[in-house]
Amino acid sequence: MIGSSELRLTGAGALGSNRVRNRRVRRQAVRSVPLEVFGMAYFLIIVMAGSLLVLQPARVAQINETVALKERELQSLKLRNEDLKKAVAYVESLEFIESEARGTLGMVDPGDVKALEVPAERESSFVLASVEPKSERSGILSLIGRIAQIFGVKEATAKGQR
Repeated sequence: MIGSSELRLTGAGALGSNRVRNRRVRRQAVRSVPLEVFGMAYFLIIVMAGSLLVLQPARVAQINETVALKERELQSLKLRNEDLKKAVAYVESLEFIESEARGTLGMVDPGDVKALEVPAERESSFVLASVEPKSERSGILSLIGRIAQIFGVKEATAKGQR
């Protein structure tokens, strides 16, 4: 029995030392995994922080460039707006309205119209109105055109006259 109990103790001691050794291996395995995971997490955090430090100024520079572009557009639009306001003011002026009435509609000043009274011998009594064109041209061609008008020539010999 003594021999068998020693065997048992030796066997139990061997098992116990194996258990202790197995526990140490397991503890080392458990300790090394979180340390590696912690190291990788730390590395990733450092990489992310570094990329934020690099990308943030680049993003700010891009936004500043966009703001400068929009400010130039705004300045251009303000200048165009001022030009349009000036154009509207001119179109609303009496000078423009008068020039358009003369050019487009063929209107004349009341002072340019001469009324002629027709003798009462005719059956109908009406007043004829004629427009005396302003002679803005000077020179020989203008003189020839006036002579042609006096003699009633249908086609004027002067250049530019009808």
